[in-house]
Amino acid sequence: MTHVVTALVDTGCQQTVCSESGEWPRGPRQVATMLNGEKTECGGEAPVELQVDGISVRKHCLVAPMLVCGADVILGMNIAKHLGGVCAGSTV
Repeated sequence: MTHVVTALVDTGCQQTVCSESGEWPRGPRQVATMLNGEKTECGGEAPVELQVDGISVRKHCLVAPMLVCGADVILGMNIAKHLGGVCAGSTV
């Protein structure tokens, strides 16, 4: 099943974080610091498959009850590295 999600890229985040929706496997709880500086308790990890620009990536992500800016996923460096890095650009 495919779901379109809103994602933020956080180059300071080592592991990808997914918002808690649906039923996820529960694991040891961890505290993560979000990009706005707030700490949130994550309810373990869950396997996910994400597709970015046609490239599929299967990784485990932390599961948090809520993410900043209404994002569904915060893409951390574990996925950014797998995709070959990230780049930001602008047009003038």
